[in-house]
Formats: sequence, C-alpha cells, structure tokens
Amino acid sequence: MKNYRSKNEEGVYNAIGHFVVEFSHLHSMMELMSVNMISNPGSSSSRNKAWILVSDQTTYPVMSKLFSLLMEEKIDVWSSEDKNVINSIRKEIIKLIEERNRISHDIWSLGHPNTPISDEADALRFRNTSSPKKGISKNRTPITITTIKELIQDCIRLREIIVKLGLYSLDDSNIKSPSQEFELNDDQLVQVSNN
Repeated sequence: MKNYRSKNEEGVYNAIGHFVVEFSHLHSMMELMSVNMISNPGSSSSRNKAWILVSDQTTYPVMSKLFSLLMEEKIDVWSSEDKNVINSIRKEIIKLIEERNRISHDIWSLGHPNTPISDEADALRFRNTSSPKKGISKNRTPITITTIKELIQDCIRLREIIVKLGLYSLDDSNIKSPSQEFELNDDQLVQVSNN
C-alpha cells in the first residue's frame, strides 16, 4: 500500500500525538492534586478512596472538582486578586479542554490520498454540527504545526501552575499566594518575575 503522507503531514501527526500526551499529563496532575487535597497524609486507605473519587472521569469534571477543592480549602484566605487568578487559570484550562476535544474528535484531512497537504498551513480539520433551527453547520478549520506546538506549551505551563496551586493549598508557609505568583496582563496569565 502506498504511503500518501508528506513530510509536513508526518510533522502534524507527531505534533498531535505530542499534544495528546502532554494533555494527559495535565489531566493526571489535576487528578493527583485532587487526591492530595482529599486524602489524609500517610493513610493509604484514605488515598485509595480519594483515587476512587477522581478516577474514570473526563478532564472537565476532574478540573471542576479540583478548582472546587482549591476554593473550599482557601476561600477565607485568598484575596479577590487570588480568586481572579484562579478563575483565569480555570478558564485557560477550559479552552484547552475544548481545543483537545476538537483535535481528538474532528475529522482530519491528513493521510487522505485526495487531500495531501503541501505545507503545514494546509492541514484541515472538519466538524459538522446540527441544529434543529439551522440544520447542518460545517466548520473547516486550518491548523498548523506551530499552533499545535503552542498548545503543547500551554499544557506544560498549566500543569506547572496546577502543581503550584496544589502545593499552596496544602502548605502555604513557603509558597506564594496565586496573586503573588501570577498576574493578569491584558487577560493573559503571566508568572510574576522572581527579581
């Protein structure tokens, strides 16, 4: 059987796979931070019960429960600025979940003999949705390797943020509060310089 993939198509395949793996690491870290917050330190039975509560969930419910736990843990301690930072992180993760769902469930033009891509800007993904009021809606969205690589970096950055939030919720003696660690700059969350 003839291989119809171009070099650029291989790059898109590899980037998609890398993104899926990094997203799974983010998901896993949200599960772990939730387990750490729910369980009693040193109790394997308590930890196993906490894992039962967070396992077998898709990312949105895991994220939702984690942020509920974070708010419950520090609601009386966090300032309004802290809460704004937390909400911004949550919104970023929601957008990433939506993008992951598109990447995982869209129909891709990759690898099809009738639609080989000549450069990375030509990689198309399709999504057909239906509505009782509008009928069929066809969404054809080009995506580049560069865009997928940016999503990979978002996964890594957000995973590191989740670790910091989890540590802060467990022991705030040596960890900065969210608003000391991050700030909103033009609706974009950025890490505060350590200088």
